[in-house]
Formats: sequence, structure tokens, C-alpha cells
Amino acid sequence: MAAKLSANKNPVYITTPPGTVVLEPVDIVWDTDGNFPGELYLAINGGGAIRVEGGTRTGKLTMNVSLGNSYLFMLRRGNTPPNLATLTVTVVDLEQALIDSSIGSLTLEHAINPPQSILGLRAEPSVDMVRVSFTTVQATIPTVRVETHDGEAVGIVVPFSEGNKTKHAVLIGRNDPLPQDTKLRLIVKVPGKPHPLTGKPARDAVRTVEFRTWARSIWVSFDRLQVRADGDSGNKGDLTFAFSATPVPDGPTYLTDPFEEDIPATDPRANVWRALNRSISVPEAGREVNISVAGTDDDFIPVPNPFTDFALYPRPDPVIGSFHEVRGQHASTLVGQNIYVGDMQPGGPTSIPFRLNTSDYDVAFTVEGEIHTLLRAGEGYAEATRQMALAVPVKAGVARAGGKSAMAAGKEPGTGAKIRVDDDGAVWMKRYQIGRDPSQPVRWEQTASAAPGSVTLTLGPDEEPLLFTVDKNGEPRLWRSQGETGEWTGLGGRLVGAVVAVTGRDGGITLFGLDAEGQLLQRAINPREPGTGTWQAIGGGMTGDIVALPQEAGTALFAIGREGRIVHTLLRPGEDRPKWLQLGGPQAEWFNALALAGEPGGLLLSALTAERVLHYCHWRKFPEDKPNHLWREQGPIDQAVRQQPNLPEGGDKLTGTGTA
Repeated sequence: MAAKLSANKNPVYITTPPGTVVLEPVDIVWDTDGNFPGELYLAINGGGAIRVEGGTRTGKLTMNVSLGNSYLFMLRRGNTPPNLATLTVTVVDLEQALIDSSIGSLTLEHAINPPQSILGLRAEPSVDMVRVSFTTVQATIPTVRVETHDGEAVGIVVPFSEGNKTKHAVLIGRNDPLPQDTKLRLIVKVPGKPHPLTGKPARDAVRTVEFRTWARSIWVSFDRLQVRADGDSGNKGDLTFAFSATPVPDGPTYLTDPFEEDIPATDPRANVWRALNRSISVPEAGREVNISVAGTDDDFIPVPNPFTDFALYPRPDPVIGSFHEVRGQHASTLVGQNIYVGDMQPGGPTSIPFRLNTSDYDVAFTVEGEIHTLLRAGEGYAEATRQMALAVPVKAGVARAGGKSAMAAGKEPGTGAKIRVDDDGAVWMKRYQIGRDPSQPVRWEQTASAAPGSVTLTLGPDEEPLLFTVDKNGEPRLWRSQGETGEWTGLGGRLVGAVVAVTGRDGGITLFGLDAEGQLLQRAINPREPGTGTWQAIGGGMTGDIVALPQEAGTALFAIGREGRIVHTLLRPGEDRPKWLQLGGPQAEWFNALALAGEPGGLLLSALTAERVLHYCHWRKFPEDKPNHLWREQGPIDQAVRQQPNLPEGGDKLTGTGTA
């Protein structure tokens, strides 16, 4: 026989409902299979190995493990390698395993004939174009349309030539540019296929999102001038140069100060250049700009006015090529060209050199310079690419010392906040705000100290992060930022376990929690005046696992009631005595609920029994039709997690108030 090293449970599942701790004991048993003692070493998270037990041929060590850590046990004969046996103990977030497993089973139900859906939609705008990409469940030919908020179509693509497929990418605005710096509406419509067995026609899937194009400003820098002929046979050449830039085809003409200099007849020489230092700004430039220079020799007017005394005014519009004309004492030459600046997009060139060269007239010259660009970023749209990406079961907004972090999503994509709690109770936060540079990392900053227990995160109506905790006496407390500091404010009442916070669709914040008698309490709160509200009982006989989901008609509340039965009510605005209903299903020791957006829609309920058997229920027609008959047994949680199916690429999002 060989040396043995084993654990009484591996992986170790840790539950984190309100009122529980995040440490879980595990027994490590060893046997050297010899007449010599063994030494047990442990390395945590890849660190150095330390001796934790030993001195005997066989033995057992009981120790606590927690989420976020990896434990490598090594059995040795002495204090140095080689190892007689090794064992890695994995710690699994039971909440996340349960949710992922339930979602995986639900996904399998749609594998034979999944409903048509638009998944992983992305809109990536540039200055006057937008690249749209997405995946559809069924192969199809989509219609992609861009319109203004007034409903005027500014771009449409139907890629017939590409045939039916599931991965789609189109570019809108390639031929007809979209308006710059404009908030536009993107509408994607895809037809579905009839059911293969029933022939029932499928509904078209339609997604509508918004984006804003970038803005492009340019400035034309006229850098240097070479005069080849000054138009004067004498010893004095009185030359004046004027500069212009005009967006093509019909933009206004922008000018700058003229350049004047007396040039002797013996000069120019081919290698003489004069610095001009002239520039013109062109706001919201299109894809082409016409730049031109006019040079005039005037021996009659002492100080010519370049805007009225040039012989060629009004100028050709636009100026392309070079022109020359003599009228009396005036000799004028014009030179210009159209320059394409449409490639000056995000990721494109930031400058384009140019050279304007006249023909060999009496007044002949060359001007060199560059066109520079300044881009102002627009706003794109992007969503997760999993079939059903987890977002916000309300309890997932709870962070605990040594356990998982918590996150709350903002109204705009990519915004929100994330917190973690150190062992000493210090709360650290990352803020993801509108306008941040996505290329720069978001750093952790200490936000609050001395949190006495679990910390619940939500966002207020103005996207301000709000933290809730319960102190050692059971009093809930609120933290909100006040300038660069914050403080914990008592909210009154006595609770057991964590606070559940919900930001409703109207922006109002409601708190829920259990007291020592199992009463479910609620309280509306104004973060600016936290002391003005009172706690109110809305149900009794609860044992834990409070879940709250904001819905159109109110807040959907779930809890484990008497005898482990799952109960539910829809708390409508202004209602203080809601009716609780049993939802059937197993006698649960742990429970969670999720809202599913788009397809398949409805709610996903998951429950775990004392025997660690996982059950789930897809309540598609919530809040109608009680789901008692919809519960399904998925099997032991360990087996369910091992057999969790891979989720397909692309997908709609789950909705709620925050993410862990």
C-alpha cells in the first residue's frame, strides 16, 4: 500500500445566507503506511509550506477553511521533500454553484428548439460609423437599422449575400456617414423559425439600444513656405499669403491671419524656407477638407488687404489645383486640394501631412503643413456573451470578512461599485463611473472602517454607493459617503443576520431583515435623512434566506417559512399587509431566486434540502400561475456541480440590484 492523505469532504461547500459564518471545518486524515511517523505540511494560496501536525504514523487534523483560498496538504517523512502524498482541498461558493447548476439545467431545456434570441449585442461607434456584432440562437438574416430619436433612418443593412448564420457583424455608415456626436437608436430585428414538431410560428426577436457617435475636430497647421517666383522684376517683392480650410462638400470656410513679407527679387533660392506658424481649427470635420493658400504680389497698394484685394476673389469653390491671374498691379496665385480625413477615426492616424505646390507662374510657391485631429469619445453598448450571465440575486450584494466580495451594477453599462471586507472589518471599494478611461485599472480604496459584521451594498438613486451592516447589538447601520469620508449611522430596530437592500425602479430604497422572532421587517429609507423611517412587520414565521427582486408591479419577496417551505409575496407600493403564498417544492435549508431577462424570462428558483439535494423551478409566467407543479429535482449538489453543462456563447442578461 501507499501513503494516504484524504479529507472527509472535498470540495468543501460554504453557504453564506444571513446569520451564518463563512468558515467550514474539514478533517484531514493521514497514514504513512510504514513504521515511521509522518509530518503534515500546508501551503495556502501557493505560499510556503508550514508544518501543521504530525509526529505519528496515522492521525487526523481538523481545521477551518474559507472562500477565496486554496489549500495544499503534503505528507512527508521528515521536514523536507519528497512528499509521500499530496491533497488539494477546494472551497466552493455553494450559492454560486447552486445558481450556475440550475441555470445549466434550464439551458438544456432549450437546447432542442431554443427560442430565437439576440445575444451578446455590441455597438462600437466611431466618428461617423458604427460596428454592430451579435449572435443569434437560430441561423438567420438580420435587419440592422440606425435611426435618430425622431425615427428618421440614417443607416440600414440587410446582409442577404452572407446567407443564414448565427454570428453577425455589420458596419453601418461606410458609404453614407452617420451624424457626429449624436445619440442614435440601434434596432436589430431577426426572424425566428417555426417549431420543428408543432409548426407553431416563432416571433421575431427585436433588440433596441442606444449609442452615441464620436466627434472629430481638426486643425490645419500651415508650417512653412518656399517662394519660387515673387512676381516682381525689381528689387522688391511685396507678398501677402492668405489661408483657408473648408469642409467638403458644403461646409463654411475658416480663415486665419495672413502672412506678409517683402521678398527681394534675388531671393527666393530653392533652399530657402520661411516659417509660417499659421493654423485653422475646423470643428466636427467631415471626411474631406479643402485647404487652400492664396499668394498676391501688389505693387500699387502699400498694405494690401488679402481678403478684398486679391484678383481671384471670389475664389473657386473648392480650390483644386492652382490658378493665376494678373490685373493691373495685382498678380495672384491660388493653390488648393481636397484631403481625405475620414480615416482619422479611433485607432487611426492622428496627423496627415500635405504639400501645396503651384505651377510656375509669376507668383509661384510651395506650402507644407499637417492636418491634426482631436477626437471626443462617444458611447457604445456591450453586454455579456454568455447565454444567461449571472447578475444580481439580491443576497449576492452581501460581503463578509474573509469571504466573497459584492457588487452593485449601475444604470449605465459598465458602471457600479464593488466592495470587499478585510478581517479587521475595513471596507474597500472600487468605483466604476461614467467617463472613466477603460484602459486604466480601477483601484481599491478604503471606504469605511470597523464594519461589525456582513456588509450589504446597493446604489442610491443618484448612483451613490450605500453600505448597510448590523452591529453586535443587532442594530442595522448605514454608511454613505460624505465628501472624502463617511460614517456609520444607526437605523434603529434589532435584526438577526444581514440586511437586504433593494433599490426600486422608482429609485426608492427599501430594507428588509428578520428579527429574533422570525418576523420579516421592512423599512423605506431616505439616505439623506436616515433617521426618519420606521421598521414595519410584513410577515412572520420566517427562518432565513430573504430574497427581494424589484419587478414592474412591486417587490417580489421570497423566504423560507415554517417547516422549510418556500413562501412568496408581491409587495406592491403602499401595501403593508401582503398575503404570503407557499410555492411548493422541497423542504429547503437554503434558497435563492433570480430574475431572467429576455428569453426565457420569468424567475428561476433554486432550493437545497438537508440531504444536499438540489431542486429548481422556472416560474416563466411570474406573477401568474403558482409554480407548485414546476419544481424539478436535479440531484445531489456535488453531482449536479460536476455534471454542470457548458453554457453556450452569447446571451441575454439576468436582472436585479447587484452582483457578487
